[in-house]
Amino acid sequence: MFKQSVSPSGIVEKFLRGNTEQKKEVILGKGGKSELEKFAESLSGLSFTKLRKYYEQFLNIYESWQAKREGKRDEPISEELLLKLYMLKSLLTYDIARAKKEKGALLALREFVEKMVGLVERAEDLENSKYLFEALVGYAKEKLKN
Repeated sequence: MFKQSVSPSGIVEKFLRGNTEQKKEVILGKGGKSELEKFAESLSGLSFTKLRKYYEQFLNIYESWQAKREGKRDEPISEELLLKLYMLKSLLTYDIARAKKEKGALLALREFVEKMVGLVERAEDLENSKYLFEALVGYAKEKLKN
């Protein structure tokens, strides 16, 4: 059963373009569940294994980029790297077309990934995207079935 209570795009926008306080609010919340935790709950119906599949794809791209760079914090992201990130959307779209029960959760996750990838312009954006995706996986471990 899929019910979306928070905007995946809003979460990503706030985390990648917001100040430190906004980043903290996305991850930790204010006096209750964070926006990211609520989003993880809204992905019910999606298996944790499937979420990990997309995160692992992202992580592989991130780690290959990390191995090539030389600590340059504000370097622009290469076209090659962006193309690899865009492939995450096509992977999600393929799984959405095949999905039965988890279609709504996959659509929400695709919105999350699309927004995240769309905002990656610099090294710092890619690093923050990794932290955000990692936090989503952390919250989802408790919320989703294997």
